[in-house]
Amino acid sequence: MTALEAVCAGMAGMRQRYLDIPTVIDQVNDHFQGHRPDQCASYHAVSGRAIPPFLPNPKYRGGLPDEAIDVESQREWTAHFGPRGRGVEYASEPGDWFTGRLQALTTLASWLRDPVHDARARVVTGDPGSGKSAVLGRLLTLARPDHPEAPAHLLPPPASVTVSVHAHGTTLEGLTARLAAALDVEADSPPQLLARLAECEGAPRTVLIDALEEAGTAVGGREPQRIARELLRPMSVLHNLRLLIGTRRTMIPELGRAVEVIDLDTDAYTGRDDIEHYARRTLAGMPGGLTVADRETVAAAVARRADRSFLVARMTVRALLHGDLTPDLSRPGWEEELPSKVGQAFDAYLARYGEDEERVRRLLRPLAYAEGSGLPWDSLWAPLAAALSGEKCTNDDVDWLWRQAGAYVVEVPAGKDRSVFRLYHEALAEHLRDPRRCREDQLRMTAELIASVPLRTDGDGPDWERAHPYVHAHLAGHAAASGDLEHLLQDPWFLVHAEPAGLLAAMDGVWSGEAKHVRTMYRTSAHLYRDLCVHERAQVLAVDAARYRLGEHRRRLGRRLEWAPRWATGSQTSPLFRGELSSTSGESLVAAELNGMPVVLSAQRGGWCRSGIRRSRAV
Repeated sequence: MTALEAVCAGMAGMRQRYLDIPTVIDQVNDHFQGHRPDQCASYHAVSGRAIPPFLPNPKYRGGLPDEAIDVESQREWTAHFGPRGRGVEYASEPGDWFTGRLQALTTLASWLRDPVHDARARVVTGDPGSGKSAVLGRLLTLARPDHPEAPAHLLPPPASVTVSVHAHGTTLEGLTARLAAALDVEADSPPQLLARLAECEGAPRTVLIDALEEAGTAVGGREPQRIARELLRPMSVLHNLRLLIGTRRTMIPELGRAVEVIDLDTDAYTGRDDIEHYARRTLAGMPGGLTVADRETVAAAVARRADRSFLVARMTVRALLHGDLTPDLSRPGWEEELPSKVGQAFDAYLARYGEDEERVRRLLRPLAYAEGSGLPWDSLWAPLAAALSGEKCTNDDVDWLWRQAGAYVVEVPAGKDRSVFRLYHEALAEHLRDPRRCREDQLRMTAELIASVPLRTDGDGPDWERAHPYVHAHLAGHAAASGDLEHLLQDPWFLVHAEPAGLLAAMDGVWSGEAKHVRTMYRTSAHLYRDLCVHERAQVLAVDAARYRLGEHRRRLGRRLEWAPRWATGSQTSPLFRGELSSTSGESLVAAELNGMPVVLSAQRGGWCRSGIRRSRAV
């Protein structure tokens, strides 16, 4: 019991109800190595990685807001949009500090109230930290029945936003499935979703997508561009659906011409005194015995240094309130000591830990590379911190960070029985990542994630079935960022267990001929994988491996299958294959040429038409 109590004290956050048993066993055995080397703990499970309701998490707090009530929108309301709409970091943080940007809210509310839809998307943009998510979160807040008191011209119609999505870490396939479920249509591809939405009748529905530029992997890739071009651009012109997007300026050209831009870095939408008003409100409790006049002076200085960045102002105010910054107003040039960039404000926060500053940095660095919704605590956070820094890191260190230096770390639920952690803002992650060593860091992350997977007892490589869910979902993304994905593609059982959406997105960047061959094979039946169990997925992959003459993949898959394919015809395969363009009885397909380029047109009864332009004449 002593060993169990020792490891259970720090393994998960407040939103995860039960502890992951394989992780507990590993930590108990680590404890035994140092204290009772003659003992060993073990466990046995039939299959799967779901957390059974067996070991309660002592940190779990059942009174926290439920973030999994609706589908994903309710979870993201509590974890992202709700706090941002009040100008705070966490749902449990009291207060409502949202200030200014009234013209932006007025414009959006008026657009949502207008009974005539102009078939043009609205895009809220601005530099990092300008408050894009805050404006969208405030709009959602004002559309709720319990909205704060506000003038009528700021209020959108109640419940006027049908679905709101925080796009951080999502993929085109994942977003398509998410929107199809939320909008109650049957579709498993962007063309199908667009076609079904065009058929919908009744009042226009509204889709809100925030942080488009953060889709896909957290350190690059083309997923935001894919989402913009293949889904959001054609969606923006639908007559019966309003589209609202929050993103940085670099993504606007990808969205096409049917957009109206609300730029928060312009006087038209953000008042020059908005940030000063915000700083004045929040500095009311500033320590140091400052007079009201002095606080006004400090607030004005914070606003001047922050320029139009609410994030810089927010972080500077926090540092002032906690005494991390103590400006001497009597000394000439004191304003220059206040941060003017996100990185400066973050460094000022980290400097408060003195000798422990480097310890905080190395524990936060894995979060800067976290994929998807965030990084789990249990068996990955500490080993990844150790892999990146070369210093020993334990769960006790992570527990210390969470208790002592977690101001900009956010815990959010991941599914029904787990929680993950991420940095409060993508700009903080960008500051912690060193562009000169991103690839090396990703190589270390990839190696550590692979090392976390138990080996099979028969010697046939890693036991991917027992891998952590984060590995299933995001190892491909880390490997692609490190340039090491092609090695993983040679393991057919990794292809079986990896989540298809993440793997498909990561595969786009492979270059070698053999890796491209595997990619083509995987894409052939990728539209089926989401609805297949692991065993069925292995059977389909084995047949496709035979079709594409991938002998080693076919043999390794066949060793564990009751029915192993010996051969299969491959006459209908092509290395140019990307996906299916389906045609139902109500649609017709035709091949044509446009400006010398081959085109496929799909026309649907009722006037909806979509096209696919290919760079090669093979379609």
